[in-house]
Amino acid sequence: MTTSAIMRKCRSGNATELRFRRQLRRALGPDVRFEAKGLPGTPDAVVDRAKVAVFLHGCFWHGCPKCYKAPRRNRRFWAAKLSRNRARDRRVVAQLRRAGWLVVILWECDFNEVGTTVVVRMVRSRSA
Repeated sequence: MTTSAIMRKCRSGNATELRFRRQLRRALGPDVRFEAKGLPGTPDAVVDRAKVAVFLHGCFWHGCPKCYKAPRRNRRFWAAKLSRNRARDRRVVAQLRRAGWLVVILWECDFNEVGTTVVVRMVRSRSA
């Protein structure tokens, strides 16, 4: 099976994202909303009263500096794709910051190690 065929099978709503949502909902209750349409980049979670936007970045799709491994096939395609994703990420973060949002980027590998602890701390410190 080719890399692109495998990637086509990846859908949102994976186990990591569902765990992320459960943990944030448990910690922050109804204050957190998910897939905040209307904001640049559609953050994975936002807490409006604290103006915190959270992105859960998949290590493969966003090129995690710790654990990204480029596919062996079609290298040029994937390098260009990753470059576009990173440029879009920088643009979105800048737009949100200009609008007064605190932007938290949580890498998938970090989330798997520590969960949402850092995010919850940041939200609570901005809300106090």
